[in-house]
Amino acid sequence: MYKIIIADDEIHISQGLQNIINWELMNIEIVDVVTDGKETYLSIQKNCPDFVLLDINMPNMSGLEVIELCASLPKPPLFLILSGYDNFSYVQKALQQGAVNYLLKPVNPDELINALDSCIKRANTLKLQTSVLQENQQILRNDLLYRILRNKVDMREFREKSQLLGISLHCTYMYVGGITILPNNRTNRLNFESIVEDCQQTCNKLCSAYTILDFYDNIIIIFKDQFHEFAEQDYLKILSDCSDILLNKYHLQAIYAVGTEANHRGMLPDSYNSCISKLEKMLIFQDTLNTLNISDIEAIPLLDQKQFIQQLENKNEEQAKQTLADYCHAVLSSNPDLQILKYFLVDFISHIFNCSQLPPYSDSEI
Repeated sequence: MYKIIIADDEIHISQGLQNIINWELMNIEIVDVVTDGKETYLSIQKNCPDFVLLDINMPNMSGLEVIELCASLPKPPLFLILSGYDNFSYVQKALQQGAVNYLLKPVNPDELINALDSCIKRANTLKLQTSVLQENQQILRNDLLYRILRNKVDMREFREKSQLLGISLHCTYMYVGGITILPNNRTNRLNFESIVEDCQQTCNKLCSAYTILDFYDNIIIIFKDQFHEFAEQDYLKILSDCSDILLNKYHLQAIYAVGTEANHRGMLPDSYNSCISKLEKMLIFQDTLNTLNISDIEAIPLLDQKQFIQQLENKNEEQAKQTLADYCHAVLSSNPDLQILKYFLVDFISHIFNCSQLPPYSDSEI
């Protein structure tokens, strides 16, 4: 329902305007009736109306002054001017300042309805334009922040675009957190826009933050701890809250992690990479980690995927086998609890290459 303020210093006119039409039928609620210019401006600040039915001549502040002051508000209302025949020069000035229409006193009900219909159409158009603009800004903001995390933005571009998009990374203590939705419960219909918004609102309860999606649909949060108030456990707790929301609201299971501390913008890629590394390890070993309660995820090495994929693309089967064998040896040597994975890893490599044994490292050596 739209909101309107009626502003006229003549009591009988303001009372008549309240009863002249069926406001509810037009989906408009009268949120205030005021009698002077200053009161009108204060009411606009308080109630944030969509429309104001405004008398051009009022005590303490004229209608023109009210319109001029409201131009600096984040969301100025649409003004319908009320005027007598002898005030038409003021009406012209009001229209030049942004008023959308005017009505002559005494007000005709049909003219008022037509004027309000025009206001509603204009308000709908402005809402659509604002929505498209905000969506485009969000896309640009997401792109810039992600490229910062990938170290793909130079200082000049950052200065130009960050100011335009309202991004500030002037902070001595920052951390990159990440949330990965587990693949066994993903669908093609995930509402990532809503998910990101929920995570953003949750993280804002702790400190200032930017929430985006990276290329792999990980939910990434840049935490800004301006006064060095928080520790890693605080970030993990708020990410746990986000994970609970994903589970309870969207029926999605997720894992989460926090990267290293970043003391300036240039260190954010390192924080992001360490966060992604933790998430990848947790994703690979999630069942084992839960079963064995292994907490030192940093101790588990990560496969050099770039090298391995390149070997496969070049059809270097022996090199690829050796890379996997080295990886298995490193994993199983990193933590005694992971020895339970020994036969799984052997079977995994055998399945890939249809071979019965691993190169250099034998079962007993591992």
